[in-house]
Amino acid sequence: MGSVGVISESPNLHKLLKNNDVAWTSIKAGEKKRSLEVFVEQTEEGLQTARTHVDLIHKDFMDLVERHRKNVDMGEVRSADI
Repeated sequence: MGSVGVISESPNLHKLLKNNDVAWTSIKAGEKKRSLEVFVEQTEEGLQTARTHVDLIHKDFMDLVERHRKNVDMGEVRSADI
């Protein structure tokens, strides 16, 4: 039996662009519109926002599985570390 989890991944090309003298401009409206950026240096605030979103999605998904899959032992599949 596997585990139930949520993964969010994003490449970060900030150093590659910086080393090749490539500038990137992004214009956004709205606070925390994009927490993980591909082309700019990651911020601790952005990483924390992304972690919070992943944790919320994981909780919602686990609740959904528990509600609709009565035959699943949630203690066996519940894992945020795998």
